Amino acid sequence: MRRIILSILLFIISCGEEIDIEATIDARAQKISEYNISKLNTPTPQPVPTAQPTATPQPAPT
Repeated sequence: MRRIILSILLFIISCGEEIDIEATIDARAQKISEYNISKLNTPTPQPVPTAQPTATPQPAPT
């Protein structure tokens, strides 16, 4: 008897709290995507040399 009363009480309390299903799903999807991104082997960006300006050759006077 006590078990039935506790079960009913738990059911009533749990039904009284509204759960935002979309937020729960979004949070789970975010967690999964962050985990998958962290497992990707991405190359480390290498520095690219910047082009240095060079002097333009001037024609020699004749």
